[in-house]
Amino acid sequence: MKKYLLFICLFTFLYSQEDYYKITYTGESADVQIFKKDKSDRAYGNIYFPLASDGDLGVIFKSEKSREKFLNFMNSSYDKFKEWESTAIKNDVRDFNKEINKEIIGDTFYFHYGSWQFNYSGIQLKTAIRINEEGNAFFILTIPSKASGSNQYIKSDANAEVINDLGMEEIRSALSNDVINRVLSEKEDLDSLFQ
Repeated sequence: MKKYLLFICLFTFLYSQEDYYKITYTGESADVQIFKKDKSDRAYGNIYFPLASDGDLGVIFKSEKSREKFLNFMNSSYDKFKEWESTAIKNDVRDFNKEINKEIIGDTFYFHYGSWQFNYSGIQLKTAIRINEEGNAFFILTIPSKASGSNQYIKSDANAEVINDLGMEEIRSALSNDVINRVLSEKEDLDSLFQ
């Protein structure tokens, strides 16, 4: 009986390890999937990064350069947002919208529409500040509608996500070399048990 119980515990532990990182920056839990290209490739795996709260659309980063471009875009946009938010508070600004930045991000765009659809180019993301009538400022990431690469009539829904300080920290963490290397290392360690 003890051997049977030990086997179940070991089996459950081994197969509960998966190659993703969970984030909740969008208000709901979504998975950042990390797939290593080959054994020598550290921190350069394909990263499937969700852009919507339901995880049904996102971008794939195929290189560290592509991932860093997204992080730089988000960091510089958020820094500008914080600067403008401070200015808005000092000047009692209300009911105001302004685009902060826009840039083509990612190597592949994916979305779910009956089945998974892919467009093998990046997507132009936009960031903006939105100040409501009460004077509360919000950082908005806008994802436009985009057609599938295999059928021009299948398009993703446009989406907008509100991201706060905690959300920005989760984005930075999920796409950091440390987290990516840790996830890939855990996967390697698990794979090495079954050679």
